[in-house]
Amino acid sequence: MEDTGFANLTAEVIDYLESGECADLLWIHSSGLSGNWDAPETLRDLYHDEEDPEIKIGITAPVSGVEDKIDEDYLAALQQAYAAQVTMIDSCLSVLIPLLEARVDRIIITSPRGYNLGRHGQIGINTGQLTEDVIHVPFILVDNTFRNNLVRNQWLFSTTQLGEWINSCDDNENRDLNCGVFQSTDSVSPHIHDAPVMHQVIQLLSATERAIRTPAWHARYDLNTHEVIGIFAKPDDRWEANDISDRCGQAGELLADLATSSDNITELDNSLILF
Repeated sequence: MEDTGFANLTAEVIDYLESGECADLLWIHSSGLSGNWDAPETLRDLYHDEEDPEIKIGITAPVSGVEDKIDEDYLAALQQAYAAQVTMIDSCLSVLIPLLEARVDRIIITSPRGYNLGRHGQIGINTGQLTEDVIHVPFILVDNTFRNNLVRNQWLFSTTQLGEWINSCDDNENRDLNCGVFQSTDSVSPHIHDAPVMHQVIQLLSATERAIRTPAWHARYDLNTHEVIGIFAKPDDRWEANDISDRCGQAGELLADLATSSDNITELDNSLILF
């Protein structure tokens, strides 16, 4: 494992920390899962069953275009290689985080996007699909001054929210994971109406799609066919398995109009935000 790219990066950071230097802000950038999948075969074997076909996934991070159906055996092998890579990164972080905790007040581990593993017919990060697999924001916070550590929260759905949330948490009277752009996971409606519009509606654009995301739904629009790809209830339908566009009535038509508009969306009626 020590020969992997992430392990080498970890070793460099440890050398820096042990040198006695420590800047106020230490930014550690890794290519993560978009870099080489170089976890050792022994880690991949942990996730490989005897009955599984012998399909080798190379060291280069896999990327594919849209396919109607991806071979299930290949997807299984891909997921095993992915799991091995994540396990390797997790092992390195388990060594690095305690060293960082002794020197800094707050540790944030995040990424600008997720990694598509073929759920919607594409693999990799260089895709035009604006699905949850790609657009969700991985975010881990290590800060013992927060009142509700170890809480999982699904309200962070755009990297544009990160900076404002971090700044809002510098308020010592409100050091809580529900501050800023985060809203309580217990109930949507009591909090959404009071939240600023930018926290309610997020626009996303790729070369082939436009999407609108609110705390209650996610809608995707195809820029080539000029059709709504689907509308999905959030946060329940996390991986967008159930298209509800045919049950949205007028809301579906309004969303189609919004998706085709060239104007920036600055506000939505609350009835449309939550429908």
